[in-house]
Amino acid sequence: MNLVKDYSQFGEQYMLLDVFDKIKFKHLKSVEFGAGNGYALSNTRHFIEQWDFTGVLWDIDPKSKEVNLEKVMPSNINELFEKYELIGGCDLMSMDIDGNDYWVWKELKYNPRVVIVEFNRFLPKGMLLTIPYDKNHRFDETIYYGASWDALLELGQSKGYTLVKNNNTNMIFVLNEEMDDELVPKNKLDYEIKQDWGTDKLNRKWYNIKEGTNICLK
Repeated sequence: MNLVKDYSQFGEQYMLLDVFDKIKFKHLKSVEFGAGNGYALSNTRHFIEQWDFTGVLWDIDPKSKEVNLEKVMPSNINELFEKYELIGGCDLMSMDIDGNDYWVWKELKYNPRVVIVEFNRFLPKGMLLTIPYDKNHRFDETIYYGASWDALLELGQSKGYTLVKNNNTNMIFVLNEEMDDELVPKNKLDYEIKQDWGTDKLNRKWYNIKEGTNICLK
């Protein structure tokens, strides 16, 4: 597979191409929410331009006419998949809404073959944490967003996915029934904890998925 331009943030496009080199394309469909203008920092643009994917793009604040105005929530995610004709099969789903990502994926009853999702690299390892569901949440450039590595890992596994690749921003999952032996990680996947956004001066609570309680980290 030849690359023309890397639209992704930190080389995720290369990682995804390696995955599809193993499992191939089936549906030539992708969906990306948190799509911005549909080009910058996009995990699906290359597939739309170079592989003729039908690319569905959603954002609460679209930056171009190619991106559909949609507020993606747990309560409407399945309706959106139906509205945009993704239920017959989707090769790639990219999630980056800097907030309720965990809750949206949890409620999705359809299974894209490959899922790439941003995790919160500030959160401590070994803890299953996410922000409590808040329909009005908007990213405020602090560390208060999304879900921890372990929370998304457990969720992905519970939905029948295997984590096959990651960088320090995104995790890439492949549906178990689509897995190829060459995609099984040879070493344990890991990440570096970084606090590269502002501190949460409001000290808002996190939802501990394991305990079913809200907690403060300080």
